[in-house]
Parts: sequence; structure tokens; C-alpha cells
Amino acid sequence: MPPKPKKLPAPSSVMPAERKPPPPPNWQLLAKNHLGGRSWSSIRQTWGTAALGFDLDEIQDLSLALDPILRPNFDDREKVSVFSFPGGRIAAFGDAVSASVKAAYVLRGAGNCLLGGQPTWAAIDAYHFSFVAARALLGLLGVHLVHVHDTFAALDVFPEGETQRAQTEFSRQYRNYTDPARLIYRKRSDTIAQRDIWVILVRILRVTTFDAAIQPSIDLIIELGAGFSSARNDVLYQNIAWLYKEDYITPTIPDVINDDPFILAATDRFFEEKDSSFAFAMLMLKVMRSLITSIETIGGSNIIPTSYGECFRSFSGFDQTKLHPVYSVIYRQEGFGSAL
Repeated sequence: MPPKPKKLPAPSSVMPAERKPPPPPNWQLLAKNHLGGRSWSSIRQTWGTAALGFDLDEIQDLSLALDPILRPNFDDREKVSVFSFPGGRIAAFGDAVSASVKAAYVLRGAGNCLLGGQPTWAAIDAYHFSFVAARALLGLLGVHLVHVHDTFAALDVFPEGETQRAQTEFSRQYRNYTDPARLIYRKRSDTIAQRDIWVILVRILRVTTFDAAIQPSIDLIIELGAGFSSARNDVLYQNIAWLYKEDYITPTIPDVINDDPFILAATDRFFEEKDSSFAFAMLMLKVMRSLITSIETIGGSNIIPTSYGECFRSFSGFDQTKLHPVYSVIYRQEGFGSAL
């Protein structure tokens, strides 16, 4: 007799679970894989040319410059893509200068608080300066945080790499692109958080070749990373926390503020020191001042022609003896139209 056919199992009424798409890569991975090496000596030549005839009043919002290029078919764009951005480096230079002016503005605010006897809030503003300066440093190194359509992204206007091999390969792959730039985003409608900005900055500082004189400061920023927010968060989110007890009741001027980042970092507890925000701000300021000065030397012009820029160039520390000479110049009635 022929064998009986095997009885097939009854079809299941339960649908198989849908396979969830993998989560989007984090900025640590995106930055590592898609933000390549660069040379500051090459970048400053580009910025020095862009600075010729530069007018602060003519800065265009970089996101608005990108919008007509990227918005069409943006929903079909890959999370990492290269595109032609004619004149993009000129617009990107303006974005870097704008961020630098903002940083100088906040730095002047920190000095105002110290002169007014409010060192605790001066420390908070020193923290804010460092955060704004982080975006300015990124811009000066060719990486800009932009908003296109409903998406926050990183824009790299120097995507070709540093080595000859990387540049040759990039040119071969994108030979028909005019002023190529790379756009990177994690997912649509996702903001780039503060911790992500520090991840991106540390990556760029690691892969950029700087002048030897500024490299120790770069190395210290990389070492300290993004941990400097603790003192600021304690003041803002706790009822009792306060950095300088003497100004909690009445305005006062502390005798000494330790704003030397290299001395403070030697304690191995940098961010537990109440002066850490000042020291970190001086570290960021030293690097920014070096980069901006080298651009101005090539371009032959002052790219921050405001009283805030004067503070930025002359600010050498948070001690009263260093502040008063700077602010006596900034607030000259005949120079800037306001008196102290």
C-alpha cells in the first residue's frame, strides 16, 4: 500500500512579528566613519581668501543657503551623502564667524558678571561661552551644524580628507561635483544634542593637523571631553548648590580665580573644582584666538569688527587685574558709545 501522506500542521493564526529596523547609528559612529582628516594650514588658506572683503553684515544663514539645494527630494536622501555646494565655503566661513561673534558676546557677559561681583553666574556664562565656542571651533574647522527641512545635520565643507591618497580617491569618486560637501544626519527630525556636539568636536580635533604651538591645548580639550557641565548643572538644578558662597547673599569680587587649565587639570579632578568653568573657557579661548588670528593674518582684515571682538582678542584671564584693562578699552565712550 502506498504510504499515507504526512499531515501538514494547521496554519497559524498568529502573524510573525515584524522585524524592527535597526536603530540609527549614534554620532560617535557617524563622526568616526564620515568625518575625515584635515589640515588647519590648508583650511586657514581657504578662510584667509574668504576673509578678503568680508562684511559681517552680509552673512547669510547657512541653512537657508542649503535649503534650495537639498530640500527637493530630501526625503529620498541617504543619511550620509555628498553633493555640489557652489560657493558653499564662502557661506560656511560666514557661519563660523557668526558663531565666533556669539562666543565673544558670551565671554564679555562673563566678564561683566565678574566686574559686577557675581562670580557664580560668571562661571555659568563661562560654561555657556565654552559651549558656543565648541560650535565656533567646529565651524572654523569646516564642520557646521545646520537645519534642513525638518532635520538637524552636520555639514562638512572639507570632506576630501587630508592624505594625498584620500584626496585622490575622493576626487575620482566625485569628479563631476562642484565644491563638494558632505551632509550627515542621524535620523529625520532628530536634534543634535549637546553631548553629540562634543562627540563631533572631539573627533574633528583628533583628526585635524594643527600647528605645534597650539597642539597641547588641543590635546587637553580632547582629554577633558564633554564633562565640564557638572558645576553648571548643579547650580541650575539644585536649590542649594552655589559655587562662590560669598556672592550668594551680596555681590562680591573673589581675590583669585584659578583659570589656568593645565594647572587645574593636574589635580585629576578638574570638573570638581569650582573654577573649572573659567579654566576650560580659557582653554577654548586660547585655541579660538590662535585660529582666528592666523586667518586674519592671511586675510589682512579683522573678521570680528565689534566691541565683542575686542574683548575676544584682548581677554587674557578672569582675574580682576586682567579684566579691568580690557574693559576700560571696551567701554570707552568715544570708541563704542557706552560708558561703564
